[in-house]
Amino acid sequence: MELLSLRGCLRAIPSFIRILLERADVEIAFDQALEGLSRFGPAALEPLLAARASANTELQKGRLDRALASLGCKDERIYVVLLEALARKDELAPASLARYGDSRALQPLMVALDQRDLEESSDVPLAAGFEVTELVGAIRALGGVLSAEQGARVARVTQESEAQVRDYVDRATQEEARRSLGRNDLCWCGSRKKYKKCHLREDEAQRERPN
Repeated sequence: MELLSLRGCLRAIPSFIRILLERADVEIAFDQALEGLSRFGPAALEPLLAARASANTELQKGRLDRALASLGCKDERIYVVLLEALARKDELAPASLARYGDSRALQPLMVALDQRDLEESSDVPLAAGFEVTELVGAIRALGGVLSAEQGARVARVTQESEAQVRDYVDRATQEEARRSLGRNDLCWCGSRKKYKKCHLREDEAQRERPN
């Protein structure tokens, strides 16, 4: 695929686009197709826009947006498509706008950060943290600077997200330790009792409960 793009074989563009749309399970192929399309530059613009107009899923649209943003050419249609993706809260939109490199995107990115209802996602801080990180990364890539208030909000969400990650890791580690214990091993809780006389029944009952 790399040789085709380097030689400027325009007939390869549809094949690259099909890989973007259909090969979601093969990351290497996807990355190569994205890189190949970027090397075609403006020659891939119209085919990508046509594919974007007929894309059926958010994943397909997001991938095509990434390809459009990577062409290295400025076209108002690309900018409009990326702004629409940002308005839909497409998680790939901030990075695509940063890659496209139009400083006009700073204002809508700032608005998106300000309008983000962080309290609404307090039960899923990991998701909120990812979204905020993407927005902040795009803003900074385009030369923007956060206000003190924005910085404080971002710091809070980031801390909550990191705490959730630590909690997930701790629980997974503890669960693995429980599963690896033998009946006569010392219990994981630190009681110095054998597992079978301490938490074994409780752990077995917990595993049998429906999620």
